[in-house]
Parts: sequence; structure tokens; C-alpha cells
Amino acid sequence: MPENPSADGLRRAPRVRRIIAAAKFSPAQKLLLLALNALPLLHLGATIAFWVYLPGTWLVRTAVALLTLLVLPPLLARIVLRRGLAVGETTVPSATFFRWWTSWQLQMLFNRLPWIEETLRLVPGLYSLWLRLWGARVGRLTLWSPGVRIFDRPLLILGDDVVVGVDARVVGHFGGLDAHGRATLTLGVVTIDDRCTVGGASLLGPGFHLAPDQATETLFLGTPFTHWRDGARQNQPSSNLSQT
Repeated sequence: MPENPSADGLRRAPRVRRIIAAAKFSPAQKLLLLALNALPLLHLGATIAFWVYLPGTWLVRTAVALLTLLVLPPLLARIVLRRGLAVGETTVPSATFFRWWTSWQLQMLFNRLPWIEETLRLVPGLYSLWLRLWGARVGRLTLWSPGVRIFDRPLLILGDDVVVGVDARVVGHFGGLDAHGRATLTLGVVTIDDRCTVGGASLLGPGFHLAPDQATETLFLGTPFTHWRDGARQNQPSSNLSQT
């Protein structure tokens, strides 16, 4: 478990801390960051270009454009993350950071334009299937309410018969400082087990684990790396600090 597991100020520590050692990138790493930051625009541009300029009927162009928009990014993310992500706290920059950052940029278009995912949810089962394409584990009969935002799709495990309430937010990462004031990235799988309900406008952080047969209240704050069972927060850290 990270030394500094919570980014929400609920721990007994100052809510604003001094940065002792900011992240330092080499010139080559800065260029790599800039290149990766261009992925969302390239993704959108390629989708539009295929739909407008590809030879063939409008049906062929539309099919290729949809594959470029919806299928290509998760497949590329699976290639980037084929060795998995070591969840927990990692330094910035690092190999883990760049693998995660690449996957983050491949998801960015959907994070910026949430209506794309809302459209997918109109077709029963399609959104869950799409999340599985990213590497998420999603069980059967998941109810996705309007406004749900999943920001780290490969860092998600959902059981069967789960209800995710209106405007709920699920985040598998946060940037922060370690105990020595050095810049870090913390990753964690968000796990929601069978027959659980996540209340509306809840925020679930990395490493959060909700054991089976529980419902959170509205506006619930799922503190990173906490484990809830039988309606009570457990003392032990969540067990999903492993390789994903």
C-alpha cells in the first residue's frame, strides 16, 4: 500500500503540502510527452478523415470510422499494457508512468466527449462489452445510469448485477506526493463486487473495494485503497494491490 494512500485530505495530514522534489523530465521524455499528448487529436482526425475521404460507399466509410473511433484505441491500450500495470505508488517519470500515460491519452477523447459513451449505453450490453475490450472485467447485468464517468477503463473490476448510480465517478489513479514530498503517480484497481449499488454522484478512488451485497449512499466518497464489507470500512488495506 502506498505511504500516502489518500488524496482526499481525510487522513491526518495537511491538505496542502510543500513539493520538495518536482517531477523532472529529460528533453527526450518531454518530447515523448508532447507526442503522446497529441494522440487524442490524431484519434479524432483519423476518425473524421476515414469517414470523409475513404473510397467506397458511405456504409463502408462509416464502419471504418467507427472501428477507428471505438475499437482501435482499446486494442492499442491492451498492447501498451500487455505486461500490466504495477498498481500502487510509482515515481514520475518512470516506465510505469509512461505506460499509464499512453493508455490515458488513448482514452482522452472519451473523457473529453462523454456523449460518445452515453450513446454506447443506449444499446443494452454494448458499453460493458466495450469496457472489456479495454481490459476491464465487467460482469453480467450491469446498470449504467446516465452521467456515469469511468476514467481509467483498464483499472476496473465489476461483478454481476451491479448498479452504478447517476453521475458516479470512478478513477483508477491520482497524482500526489510521497512522504518525502516527491512527485508520484498512484494507480489502483477499483473493485465493485456482486450485487452492489454505487449511489449517485459518488466518487470512487484507486484501490477502492466494495465487497458483495452493499449499497453506498449518494455523494459517497470512496477513499483510495479502502475496503468496505458488511457496511463497515475494514482496517486492512484492500487486496487489489497487485499486477493488473
